[in-house]
Amino acid sequence: MTPAKPPFPAMLRHPNPRGKPATKTVFVFRDYGKMVRTLASRQTGEGVRVSLKPGSMAPSETRSELLRKVRAGEADENQLRRFDELHQKRSMDILECGQDDLFDIRTVDADLPPKAVIDKSLPCDRCGERTMASRMVETGSNRLCRDCAGQDEYGLSEPVGRIFVWAAARG
Repeated sequence: MTPAKPPFPAMLRHPNPRGKPATKTVFVFRDYGKMVRTLASRQTGEGVRVSLKPGSMAPSETRSELLRKVRAGEADENQLRRFDELHQKRSMDILECGQDDLFDIRTVDADLPPKAVIDKSLPCDRCGERTMASRMVETGSNRLCRDCAGQDEYGLSEPVGRIFVWAAARG
Protein backbone atom coordinates (compact mmCIF):
# COMPACT_ATOMS: atom_id res chain seq x y z
CA MET A 1 0.00 0.00 0.00
CA THR A 2 1.40 3.40 -0.96
CA PRO A 3 1.09 6.18 1.61
CA ALA A 4 -1.64 8.69 0.83
CA LYS A 5 -0.49 12.11 -0.28
CA PRO A 6 -1.54 14.96 2.02
CA PRO A 7 -4.83 16.44 0.77
CA PHE A 8 -3.84 20.03 1.51
CA PRO A 9 -1.46 22.46 -0.14
CA ALA A 10 1.67 23.32 1.83
CA MET A 11 0.24 26.71 2.84
CA LEU A 12 -2.45 24.95 4.86
CA ARG A 13 -0.03 22.58 6.55
CA HIS A 14 2.09 25.59 7.60
CA PRO A 15 -0.26 28.61 7.52
CA ASN A 16 2.30 30.97 9.03
CA PRO A 17 4.61 32.14 6.22
CA ARG A 18 7.54 32.35 8.66
CA GLY A 19 7.18 28.64 9.45
CA LYS A 20 6.12 29.18 13.06
CA PRO A 21 3.13 27.29 14.44
CA ALA A 22 -0.21 29.08 14.20
CA THR A 23 -1.36 30.51 17.52
CA LYS A 24 -5.08 30.43 16.76
CA THR A 25 -7.38 28.04 14.96
CA VAL A 26 -10.69 29.15 13.53
CA PHE A 27 -13.51 26.68 13.03
CA VAL A 28 -16.53 27.77 10.97
CA PHE A 29 -19.45 25.36 10.94
CA ARG A 30 -22.18 25.66 8.32
CA ASP A 31 -24.85 23.03 8.91
CA TYR A 32 -26.01 22.12 5.41
CA GLY A 33 -26.14 18.36 6.06
CA LYS A 34 -23.23 17.61 3.71
CA MET A 35 -20.19 15.37 4.16
CA VAL A 36 -17.86 18.21 3.11
CA ARG A 37 -14.99 20.06 4.77
CA THR A 38 -13.29 23.20 3.50
CA LEU A 39 -9.90 24.06 4.99
CA ALA A 40 -8.63 27.55 4.24
CA SER A 41 -6.07 30.15 5.20
CA ARG A 42 -7.57 33.26 6.78
CA GLN A 43 -4.63 35.30 5.43
CA THR A 44 -5.14 34.39 1.76
CA GLY A 45 -8.58 32.76 1.52
CA GLU A 46 -6.94 29.91 -0.41
CA GLY A 47 -8.06 26.48 0.60
CA VAL A 48 -9.16 23.00 -0.29
CA ARG A 49 -12.61 21.47 -0.31
CA VAL A 50 -12.81 17.79 0.57
CA SER A 51 -16.06 15.97 -0.13
CA LEU A 52 -17.02 12.34 0.08
CA LYS A 53 -17.56 10.89 -3.40
CA PRO A 54 -21.09 9.62 -4.02
CA GLY A 55 -21.25 5.88 -3.48
CA SER A 56 -17.72 5.60 -2.09
CA MET A 57 -19.02 4.42 1.29
CA ALA A 58 -22.06 2.54 -0.03
CA PRO A 59 -22.53 -0.89 1.56
CA SER A 60 -23.42 -3.95 -0.48
CA GLU A 61 -27.07 -4.99 -0.70
CA THR A 62 -26.30 -8.03 1.46
CA ARG A 63 -24.69 -5.92 4.18
CA SER A 64 -27.57 -3.41 4.05
CA GLU A 65 -30.15 -6.17 4.52
CA LEU A 66 -28.15 -7.72 7.36
CA LEU A 67 -27.79 -4.30 9.00
CA ARG A 68 -31.55 -3.83 8.87
CA LYS A 69 -32.03 -7.21 10.58
CA VAL A 70 -29.35 -6.50 13.20
CA ARG A 71 -30.89 -3.11 14.08
CA ALA A 72 -34.38 -4.65 14.29
CA GLY A 73 -33.12 -7.49 16.52
CA GLU A 74 -34.15 -10.07 13.90
CA ALA A 75 -30.69 -11.45 12.98
CA ASP A 76 -29.80 -15.00 14.01
CA GLU A 77 -26.27 -16.06 15.03
CA ASN A 78 -25.19 -16.87 11.47
CA GLN A 79 -26.47 -13.52 10.19
CA LEU A 80 -24.71 -11.68 13.02
CA ARG A 81 -21.46 -13.48 12.22
CA ARG A 82 -21.85 -12.75 8.48
CA PHE A 83 -22.63 -9.09 9.20
CA ASP A 84 -19.48 -8.80 11.35
CA GLU A 85 -17.39 -10.37 8.58
CA LEU A 86 -18.77 -8.02 5.92
CA HIS A 87 -18.38 -5.02 8.24
CA GLN A 88 -14.73 -5.86 9.00
CA LYS A 89 -13.97 -6.44 5.31
CA ARG A 90 -15.60 -3.15 4.24
CA SER A 91 -13.79 -1.27 7.03
CA MET A 92 -10.43 -2.65 5.87
CA ASP A 93 -11.25 -1.90 2.22
CA ILE A 94 -11.94 1.73 3.14
CA LEU A 95 -8.77 2.04 5.23
CA GLU A 96 -6.62 0.56 2.46
CA CYS A 97 -8.01 2.43 -0.56
CA GLY A 98 -6.51 5.67 -1.80
CA GLN A 99 -7.92 9.07 -0.90
CA ASP A 100 -8.89 9.65 -4.54
CA ASP A 101 -11.22 6.63 -4.33
CA LEU A 102 -13.11 8.15 -1.37
CA PHE A 103 -12.84 11.91 -1.75
CA ASP A 104 -13.16 14.70 -4.28
CA ILE A 105 -10.41 17.18 -3.35
CA ARG A 106 -10.20 20.56 -5.08
CA THR A 107 -8.71 23.96 -4.42
CA VAL A 108 -11.08 26.83 -3.63
CA ASP A 109 -11.08 30.51 -2.78
CA ALA A 110 -12.96 30.53 0.53
CA ASP A 111 -15.33 33.31 1.55
CA LEU A 112 -14.58 33.42 5.28
CA PRO A 113 -16.65 35.38 7.80
CA PRO A 114 -15.05 38.28 9.66
CA LYS A 115 -13.00 37.46 12.73
CA ALA A 116 -15.10 36.69 15.79
CA VAL A 117 -15.28 39.22 18.57
CA ILE A 118 -13.80 37.68 21.70
CA ASP A 119 -15.59 38.85 24.83
CA LYS A 120 -14.90 38.06 28.48
CA SER A 121 -16.45 34.89 29.90
CA LEU A 122 -18.74 34.94 32.91
CA PRO A 123 -20.30 32.08 34.87
CA CYS A 124 -23.95 31.29 34.18
CA ASP A 125 -25.99 31.98 37.32
CA ARG A 126 -27.79 28.62 36.93
CA CYS A 127 -25.28 26.01 35.68
CA GLY A 128 -22.03 27.83 36.50
CA GLU A 129 -20.49 27.19 33.08
CA ARG A 130 -18.40 30.05 31.74
CA THR A 131 -20.07 31.74 28.79
CA MET A 132 -19.09 34.65 26.55
CA ALA A 133 -20.75 37.71 28.15
CA SER A 134 -22.28 38.93 24.88
CA ARG A 135 -24.00 35.52 24.45
CA MET A 136 -25.70 35.53 27.86
CA VAL A 137 -29.38 36.30 28.47
CA GLU A 138 -30.48 38.69 31.23
CA THR A 139 -33.55 37.32 33.02
CA GLY A 140 -34.52 39.47 35.98
CA SER A 141 -31.48 39.56 38.22
CA ASN A 142 -29.93 36.44 36.63
CA ARG A 143 -27.42 36.21 33.82
CA LEU A 144 -27.93 32.85 32.05
CA CYS A 145 -26.28 30.97 29.21
CA ARG A 146 -28.67 30.45 26.30
CA ASP A 147 -28.97 26.76 27.11
CA CYS A 148 -30.28 27.49 30.64
CA ALA A 149 -32.42 30.33 29.27
CA GLY A 150 -34.02 27.87 26.83
CA GLN A 151 -32.79 29.64 23.70
CA ASP A 152 -30.63 28.48 20.85
CA GLU A 153 -27.97 30.75 19.29
CA TYR A 154 -30.53 32.83 17.41
CA GLY A 155 -33.57 32.58 19.69
CA LEU A 156 -35.28 30.28 17.17
CA SER A 157 -37.42 27.30 18.05
CA GLU A 158 -36.53 25.27 14.95
CA PRO A 159 -33.03 24.48 13.68
CA VAL A 160 -31.93 26.16 10.47
CA GLY A 161 -28.61 26.34 8.61
CA ARG A 162 -26.31 27.95 11.18
CA ILE A 163 -22.85 29.40 11.23
CA PHE A 164 -20.73 29.05 14.35
CA VAL A 165 -17.29 30.59 14.66
CA TRP A 166 -14.92 29.26 17.26
CA ALA A 167 -11.42 30.54 17.93
CA ALA A 168 -9.11 28.92 20.45
CA ALA A 169 -5.49 29.35 21.39
CA ARG A 170 -3.38 26.29 20.65
CA GLY A 171 -0.84 25.08 23.15
